[in-house]
Amino acid sequence: MFHVHHVIPRISGGPTRIDNGTAVCPDCHQKAPTLLLPDFVPREWQDERTPRILPILRRCGLATLAAVPGSGKAPFARFAVVQLVNTGDVGRVMWFVPTHNLRRQVRNELAAVGV
Repeated sequence: MFHVHHVIPRISGGPTRIDNGTAVCPDCHQKAPTLLLPDFVPREWQDERTPRILPILRRCGLATLAAVPGSGKAPFARFAVVQLVNTGDVGRVMWFVPTHNLRRQVRNELAAVGV
């Protein structure tokens, strides 16, 4: 008999889905590795836009976020993606990133949450 272990713990926002689970023996369950979501404290502009952009993404499936360089677009987008995935509103995300440097930033942000 096996237990199902949340790789990203439910208490940290981890969804109860097959891709966030792994089988572990009962004795190993408490010692099984977990992936913690990075802390995200939104900046003022991000906090203001979250209630506006999430409903647009849920309704239309598409949104454009424009902000100045260094304003935290990649962490904010990662935060929005995690919210939408955890609520079951999206199953796939397509991200258009115009430069190599930005692609690396986005890749690192998504890797931090196991994407």
